[in-house]
This record gives sequence, C-alpha cells and structure tokens, in this order.
Amino acid sequence: MADEVGVLALVSDDWPAAPQRRHQILTRLAATFRVAWISPPRHWRDRAWDDRHLLAGLPTVDSSRMHVVPSRSGPPTVNWPRVLRNAIYRRRVLRGAAWLRDRGCTRIELQLWNPEFAAAIDWVPGASTSYHIDDEYSWSTTERGLSDAERDLIERVDRVYVSSPKLLETKGGINPRTIFSSNGADWRLFASSAPEPAALARIPRPRAAYVGVLKEQLDLALLVALATRHSRWSFVLVGPARRVHPSLREPLAQLAALPNVHLLGAESVASLPGYLQHADVALLPYRQDAYTDCINPMKLYEALAAGTPVVGSRIRTLLDFASVISVATGLDEWSAAIADSLASEQQSDARREMRRSAARSYDWDAITAAIARGISPPD
Repeated sequence: MADEVGVLALVSDDWPAAPQRRHQILTRLAATFRVAWISPPRHWRDRAWDDRHLLAGLPTVDSSRMHVVPSRSGPPTVNWPRVLRNAIYRRRVLRGAAWLRDRGCTRIELQLWNPEFAAAIDWVPGASTSYHIDDEYSWSTTERGLSDAERDLIERVDRVYVSSPKLLETKGGINPRTIFSSNGADWRLFASSAPEPAALARIPRPRAAYVGVLKEQLDLALLVALATRHSRWSFVLVGPARRVHPSLREPLAQLAALPNVHLLGAESVASLPGYLQHADVALLPYRQDAYTDCINPMKLYEALAAGTPVVGSRIRTLLDFASVISVATGLDEWSAAIADSLASEQQSDARREMRRSAARSYDWDAITAAIARGISPPD
C-alpha cells in the first residue's frame, strides 16, 4: 500500500537550508513513500542567491524516492496581483503531484508546512491532508490570537501535527485529529562517541558551547555579559549567522572582540556531535518572549543525546525537561547554572547516561514512524 501513496510536501524554504524538522521527517518518510518536496518559488527581485550561511551535510536524497522542486526552478513569483502569485505556485504544486502519479502513486498525502499554502487543498482533489505546525507562523514576540485563516485550515485538514507544548496549548483544541509530534534528534549520531574536532581542541576548558544557527531569537547580549564576567570560561559558538538581523550586529561584534569567545562559523552536521560531546556545557540562550515560548529546539535533544549538561532559558518547552537540564533567567542565575553544570557531579558518566536516556525516545526514526502510520494506517 505504501508504494501507492505519495507525499506532496509544501514547505516554506528551499532544500539546501540548515536542517530543520521537515528535512528530518521527509527524508525518512521517503524510505516508505515517494515524496515530492515543493520549495517556494524565488521572488523576481531575488537576483543573487547567497547560500554561504547554510550548514553542510544535509541528508542524502535518493532521487527515485524523493523529488525536490527547488526555488530556482520555474518562473519567479510576485507579491501582486495575488491571482498571478497563486497561479505560479499552483503550477509548482501540480508539477509535484504529476511526478508522484507518474511513479504509480494513486493516493496523495498533501502536507502543508505553513498556513500560507492553504489554497493548495483545492488544487489536489481527493488528497488526504495534514497541517504541520512546527512554528508560530505569526513570528510575533507578543501574544496574538489565532487568525481566522489558520483556524479555518486547522478545522479543514484531516490531521494536525503540533511540535511544541505551547503550540499544542494554543492550537490543539480545534481539530479532534490533532497529534503532538515533538522535535527530536538523530539519537545514534549524537550519542555515539565522536572525535574531538581540531578547531575545538585548541580552545581551553571549561567550554560553554552554543551549536546552531545564530539568529535574532538568541539573547546574545546575555552571552556578552556572561563572557565578560567569566573570563576563564571559553564560550564557543558553532554555526552560521543566517541573514544577519540588524539586532545581531552589535552583540556579534562585541562577542568577536572578547578573547574568551570563539566564533567558529558553520560546520558540517557530521561534526556537530563532536562539538557537543567535547563541550563541558551546552547553552540554549533564547530570549524570553511569546515566540520563543512556542519553539521546541532540536538542539535540546541533540545535546541531551550527546550526554552534555544543558543550561537554557526559561521558555515553555525547556521547563518540561527541568529534571535533566538547568533553566535560568538573568545573568546571576545563568552564571550559577553554568558553574553547577561544570561541577564534577554533573560531568559524571552516570549523569551523562541519564541525559542520553532522556533523549532516547525523541529519535527522529520513531517520530517519523508515528507520522507514517497516520498516512497509511494498518488495515
């Protein structure tokens, strides 16, 4: 039956992006179903394409199982008139559906990974539908009510997958077929012993590391204050600064000027377990606002799988893991939490194994298997 089902996934970014939940889920679904990944078309004003910010090491795509329609392919989009914008996007969606049908898929599962794609439900008649809420799509840092358009979409689809506790609280009581589907990690990759990266080996201990994209949701001012106060600790930031937001420029410059701060830039995904395992504490320094309360950081599960002590901001998802990580607010709490994480008890083999065990059930294979069962339920 799986050979007869094709997954038509409408996602909000191109395939070559820093690996997100959608990359992890859809590449694994492709082992069971054929998958068409439909990237949004580039805007006609986007003449240059800068992908220096991207992390290397995306999952390998088997072109016979997964078809990627890249943003560069086909005519560019426009903002107005909306009828033309929809026509351009509809052409891409139908192109993906045709690829699936040409390979024998008689039933299509239409996955919407952003509410802006809701119109596509009418373009693929007869498809089963799912809406994946893996972010707060208003991007608002203050509380907002659910929009009428998103509510209509949630009510209309066959299934809703929600990836964070806060999003489940705000959007989970509308469609009775709503499923909590947490983010996770490639558990075996991050839990298996990895060599110490050469770039990290040159940095003195103790090492407090953030491993991920540098973005405006991070409290970089907090990192500046921590690194200034604790000159004997090494602060290591591994990851690209994606589309540097104006709010990041000053704190990034301040961090770069500090002798105990090491900005290592983008590294391959395969090397990330080594950075986490050979750090003394992993940092999740998010700003505390309505948006970050809705996130469920994959970095949490990766650090736990690596066995590394974690200190994070007091946001909704992290509070559920307070038994295995430290949560903090303000400079003094952060200083104390990092100091406690550096203590010998937290660095013991027993504590590392406890953290690995806490992350074990959040493996992407298990998370994806549950979604696959929803697409093709047993007879």
